[in-house]
Amino acid sequence: MLSVRLVEQVVARGDAAELVRLAAYSEFLFVYYANQVPVIFAYARADNPENEARGIVGQNSGFRQGVRNLNYVPAGQHPAGGGSEQPLGQTIPYYDLGRQQWRAYRKGNLLSISAFWSEDEQAFVDTPELAGIVRGVPFQSAPRNGAASIDEARAARSAARQARQRGRETERQAQRTNDRTLRADRKRQNLLTRSAR
Repeated sequence: MLSVRLVEQVVARGDAAELVRLAAYSEFLFVYYANQVPVIFAYARADNPENEARGIVGQNSGFRQGVRNLNYVPAGQHPAGGGSEQPLGQTIPYYDLGRQQWRAYRKGNLLSISAFWSEDEQAFVDTPELAGIVRGVPFQSAPRNGAASIDEARAARSAARQARQRGRETERQAQRTNDRTLRADRKRQNLLTRSAR
């Protein structure tokens, strides 16, 4: 989400305070967006004994689908306090839609946010604006039935894609039949013309 060039410029200047400010702003935006809709994002793995033993400290986590809006979290997995979001400390908790559990990453380790869930499109889109998120305006779209709606949307898109493929194949078959009929009619017409001479 942060422009790579901007970060490179700040690093080149050696302005550590500016880099920390940009990272904090990036984390703020993640929380802001994830409190509204699922997002696809990546972060660097934390420097802890478990990751160190596995040799993955600082490596990219891979893209995750996460959310903090409880409307997308199954009821049995809501935080014990019943609040609308997990508290923030040294880590930023999120509900991982892929693993179906709460997870967290360390502050300052966010690498990017690459997509935002759009209720209107029932798909991930490239910008928060396409997802219906407008800064300073309360989020209008309320999710219907939690995390399952994303899986249902995927299944619906897959079914629609298959229906389009079947439709195209039906059109091709109809075109081939039409072409054969036209060729047969021309052949008959040519035979009739020849026999009439």
